[in-house]
Amino acid sequence: MNVIKALFLRELKTRFGETRLGYFWVFFEPMLHVIMLIFIFTFIRSRMIPNVPFELFLITGIVPFFLVRHIVFSVMDGAEANKSLFFYKPVTPMHVYLSRVLLEVFIYSTIFFIMMFIAGWFFGLPAIPNDFLGAFLGFFILVLLAFSLGLCLATLIKKSKVYSTMVKNVFRFLYLGSGIMYPLWIIPEPYLTWILYNPFAQGLELIRRSYFKDYPVIDGVSLTYPLSLAVILLFIGLWGYYHKRKELGASD
Repeated sequence: MNVIKALFLRELKTRFGETRLGYFWVFFEPMLHVIMLIFIFTFIRSRMIPNVPFELFLITGIVPFFLVRHIVFSVMDGAEANKSLFFYKPVTPMHVYLSRVLLEVFIYSTIFFIMMFIAGWFFGLPAIPNDFLGAFLGFFILVLLAFSLGLCLATLIKKSKVYSTMVKNVFRFLYLGSGIMYPLWIIPEPYLTWILYNPFAQGLELIRRSYFKDYPVIDGVSLTYPLSLAVILLFIGLWGYYHKRKELGASD
């Protein structure tokens, strides 16, 4: 735990830099997305999501997705970015991965609570979740899924700029295909069936279903699929880590 704590503080300093601008930007980025989408959809939001404030709908989609994306990228590049630390025997790649996950969870949980506080306190929106446990479980599944996927990418795929660009492009597509800007129930068949194969879309639906009392429930969304996939990817990632831990921890 001491190693993870030290790495957490190091990653925190690295993530934000020496100036306060870094702290401002990490909060401003998801806020900017929310504001832009509110502006774009301001004329159709009441028709899309009856009885659900569109501002909260966006926050419960954008912030968790940003969390997932940053966890995957942080774990995927964690060992490569910290090779100099592996001169110290107590430090292993897994320590780096876990510290980076904790950092991203800390950052985006803080952003989520701040944005919900602003929405509730200043705009009078119902920012308190209807089902705390269900919303927490949805977040947990997304974090586990992101960590497991990042671990698989870090241990099983050869590092290259092309590979890194491909992963980032996939997440740009997922940003549009995970129901962040629209509820899944407006998607007609057979397209909805294909979107439900996306575990991140299901995770976001689980959060929103728990957060909003009158949120419509659609068939095909359940805990089983994203959780099962997360566990399978975790075992695959741990298997890859076990076989490549020396290679991952080799310092230049």
